Amino acid sequence: MEIRPAEDADAEAAAAILREADDARVLSAAGWLHQRRTSPADARMLQLAAVDGEQVVAVGGAGLDLWTSAAGNAWPWRSRQVSVRRRARRAAAARGVTRVTTSNADENTAMRAVNRKLGFAPIGEHVIVGRDLV
Repeated sequence: MEIRPAEDADAEAAAAILREADDARVLSAAGWLHQRRTSPADARMLQLAAVDGEQVVAVGGAGLDLWTSAAGNAWPWRSRQVSVRRRARRAAAARGVTRVTTSNADENTAMRAVNRKLGFAPIGEHVIVGRDLV
């Protein structure tokens, strides 16, 4: 598996992976490209793609928040997440970032285990609230 900076050509795979990881997310390849191309320069983060052969199997990013999403649920999924998060963490440190955060749903025990393996620890509680519009 190779981890490299994400490219515009990764849009379809990246959007699909992100939708798979979060079933509430509405994101198209065009939307992913729009975010990449229009975010202010000081808000841009390094976007990464993990590629296995010709297939993008995970995506991630580093700014002040680390995020990753990987396709599938088997053993390679965890390995991909750890690899992409390590690379993202190094990239953030190289840019002078001294602390990063990440978050997961409480029931996402697999991702919480990945975060513990990488040295992340709880620093507080974040509550998300919502309401139906109809």
